[in-house]
Amino acid sequence: MKLRSASQSATFSLQGISFWTECFSVPMNHDMQNPMPGDLSRTALPSVMTAFCSWQFVLRLSFLLTIPATAVHVMPGTKCIAGQAATGNSAEQLSVSVSVLTPVSFTEKSEPTPPVIPLTTDSGVRFAVWPRVPDKPTPTLFVLASTTELTLGTPVYRQAANTLGPEGFLCVAVDLPCHGTQHAADEPEGLAGWRHRCDAGQDPMAELCGRLSSVLDHLIRTGRTDPEKIAVCGTSRGGFSALHFAAADSRVRCVAAWAPVTELTVLQEFHGAENNTLVQQLSAKNLADKLAGKAVWIIIGDRDLRVGTDDCIHFARQVTQAALLRKLSPQVHLHVIPEPKGHTTPQGGPELAAAWIREQLN
Repeated sequence: MKLRSASQSATFSLQGISFWTECFSVPMNHDMQNPMPGDLSRTALPSVMTAFCSWQFVLRLSFLLTIPATAVHVMPGTKCIAGQAATGNSAEQLSVSVSVLTPVSFTEKSEPTPPVIPLTTDSGVRFAVWPRVPDKPTPTLFVLASTTELTLGTPVYRQAANTLGPEGFLCVAVDLPCHGTQHAADEPEGLAGWRHRCDAGQDPMAELCGRLSSVLDHLIRTGRTDPEKIAVCGTSRGGFSALHFAAADSRVRCVAAWAPVTELTVLQEFHGAENNTLVQQLSAKNLADKLAGKAVWIIIGDRDLRVGTDDCIHFARQVTQAALLRKLSPQVHLHVIPEPKGHTTPQGGPELAAAWIREQLN
């Protein structure tokens, strides 16, 4: 697709209205498990634009007050500005110009995104791979976030796989507990289902790690995975799951997590479960000894109240301390990034993790 740069300007007649405009250009990498209402950057708009072209450019206009009267006129423009309309009885006119990219021809077609490929192990464990089924042992990245289709079929959940898959990595996903095929009819879906299982004394991570190890056994046995080059990554609850799998299976060489859950009791779904023995045992800090000396990469925003920035920092320090006590070299890479949106993947996180995973497996 050929693109040309173009600009548009909207002139509004405003009566004492404070406003701001933000124009940005990023590949969407936010955690969409808990999108903020009204945030177009992580809801329907990107998917609509993706269907139109392979670029995702979002213009967001937010008004602090209701506009009493507007007169809109579109004209050529060159830049993006922000300001405040003067107060008073008379209407003030303020010109807002925003730069955008406009498709002008479709002479060059972008390659279609490869489909998610569902597979089953010999023992009946369901999983999926992307972007292809390799014909030789290949570096393998387990990607955990939600259902297999949503995880591997959505760029925002693929995260580092968006980069590593096209480079030749085999990307693998399974349904998380209480998601997709792993949701039982008599339990809630998602994290509420995890709480339900914990209340019943059922360990959702033990079950998940068992399935993941079975899938890994199958991929190695069938010659699709290089047993020396295995990584796992995950977003939010998927990050929590990835940390547990990395601790449970010694064949996993490194783990990357974006805004990971590290303490279940921080989640609203687990409020009131602070004294539950199983919930306490599942805390990521209890994985520190098994992760000591293993390569761990984490990124989180500096004000993530959904999963707890401070809890994530504490967990990273626990892993480092465990490594030092065992006279091992700490391999924890923790990135705390200014992020006003709260629970989301900080910008650039997937690309940074992809480069780090590539380095670890090489």
